[in-house]
Amino acid sequence: DISGRLWFAVPVAQSAFLQMYAGRQWVSYTQASGLGSGVVTALYGASNGDVWVGHGCCGNTAISRLSGAVWTTYPKQVSPDVNFADVTAIGEDGNGNIWFSNNPALGVVRFDGSTWKRYTTTDGLVDNQVQQIVRDGQGRVWFRAGYGGIGSPGGLSVFDGVNWRTYGEADGLPPPMYLGSIFADSRGRIWASVHNPINPNTKSVAMFDGSGWHFFGSAESGGVLLNAYGISFAETSDGAVWMFGGSGSASAV
Repeated sequence: DISGRLWFAVPVAQSAFLQMYAGRQWVSYTQASGLGSGVVTALYGASNGDVWVGHGCCGNTAISRLSGAVWTTYPKQVSPDVNFADVTAIGEDGNGNIWFSNNPALGVVRFDGSTWKRYTTTDGLVDNQVQQIVRDGQGRVWFRAGYGGIGSPGGLSVFDGVNWRTYGEADGLPPPMYLGSIFADSRGRIWASVHNPINPNTKSVAMFDGSGWHFFGSAESGGVLLNAYGISFAETSDGAVWMFGGSGSASAV
């Protein structure tokens, strides 16, 4: 989180359990501490210092929020239009609104501190099954959505607070089932894991720089990204983006 603490969801059958490491000691959180019920399925540290927790199976709580030392819990039915089951991802936009996705497919839900608003394909989201939520340097929110194969709905949708834009196979991205994790770096670029194992000639990584998509594979990485799939991303303090997956790791400045 913004305080430098590390948070871990601990797998405990049908119950919620978190551990936090603050650099010198471990702190555990359970229902007795004020954490909601149900297994932990998502974690997010907000820009204001709050920690948001998504819940899934076997409890009555959809979401928990830790603000300072106080836990607040939210039920599955948070509004007439929003009934959570399993919260799958949590993110934040540039205005501090918190976003949630749900399984089964609910679309995405924005919470501004008092009102819950749901967005679906009717509004412009590419698919109602969202796996990941990421904020870019402009405060826009990106959603990785869809599970299907070639020609199926899915891809990346970005919302700037007013307008939706979607990127998919027509832009060079793979079918949704092969579109992996996405990452926003400090320079405002969006990175995506895009290798399609059915087609060995596809690139492994895509990068959106605001004007278009650029693709990287074996030739661009000296062979490091050869047939790399399931790539994860991280950025160091000097702005280098590190990738790990498939056959190894590489850095991009």
